[in-house]
Amino acid sequence: MIGVLVVFEARPGKELELEETLKAFVKKVLKREKGIGYFDLYKHMGSEQHFAFFEQYESEEVFRAHGDTKHFKELEAKLGELLATPPGMNVHNLVT
Repeated sequence: MIGVLVVFEARPGKELELEETLKAFVKKVLKREKGIGYFDLYKHMGSEQHFAFFEQYESEEVFRAHGDTKHFKELEAKLGELLATPPGMNVHNLVT
């Protein structure tokens, strides 16, 4: 199992648009991709600007395939106008 944490900081004034874009992306991932344990969007407590994806994949192959999907590439292209900083990502192997 592969666990991934991706964090996003919205550009000022783009908070709602970023949230809606990320929510739509989650729906596409869950509908179109196989091998996803979970793929959830969180908003930082006390902040309208900060969001995070918590993701789990069956394997490294499934994780890599996720990055090759059309909806992933569409999200990447859109994020530049919505983010204050580049997204941060941490990838982990399941221990227990």
